[in-house]
Amino acid sequence: MIRTTYKGRDIKILKGRQPGHVRTFIGGQIISHAWQGTEVQALDWFRQVIDKIDTNGPGNNPHETSPRWYEPGTYTLNKFGHVIAKNGGACCCDLYLMTPEKNIPAETAA
Repeated sequence: MIRTTYKGRDIKILKGRQPGHVRTFIGGQIISHAWQGTEVQALDWFRQVIDKIDTNGPGNNPHETSPRWYEPGTYTLNKFGHVIAKNGGACCCDLYLMTPEKNIPAETAA
């Protein structure tokens, strides 16, 4: 088992039920019940994803719009509760694509 913090994110990695798999958590939320690899490989993957998100923001991956991937207090949410890009860019999830008018910061949304 690995429990650590990386750039303000709480990470937990547990052995999975199947050999060669681990269960991964960030911010207390499950990412995968059967991530394929070792605990050390999973931790390295978390670091890569966090570094990429910190550098580029949510990008075009809807998975990366979840607040659990961001250091608390460093992001802005839209009305769907998804992280929007620092430069005012749009959330790329299906909800945004159906109702783009809701892709504004939650604190300024009426």
